Amino acid sequence: MAFSNLTKHFGAAAVAAGIVLASGSFAHAQWTVRTQCDRSGCTESVQPGVPGTSLANIIQVPGPANDDERREAAERDKRWVTACKPTLRQDRLGMVRYQYALPGCEFGRGSE
Repeated sequence: MAFSNLTKHFGAAAVAAGIVLASGSFAHAQWTVRTQCDRSGCTESVQPGVPGTSLANIIQVPGPANDDERREAAERDKRWVTACKPTLRQDRLGMVRYQYALPGCEFGRGSE
């Protein structure tokens, strides 16, 4: 009796999963690789989504507007690297992660 109920539940779940998959309600993941370069170098970002579309939870932050702001940003970045000493380490699962000398550096603190 218990086996019969179990089979009935698994059968219903399989049918429901088949209907969802057949309806095409799952979007296929696409990735956008974006490269931005300026005088100080290039950065590359990988974002989910279709090129030319925007995601509501991604905020575009403008870069420095002039040479003075670029200089200040470069100095601030240099102070952060000197204080936080970012290094790459492999964790127990094999993922490569940044490790910092000071707490809070992963949130941008440490150069104050």
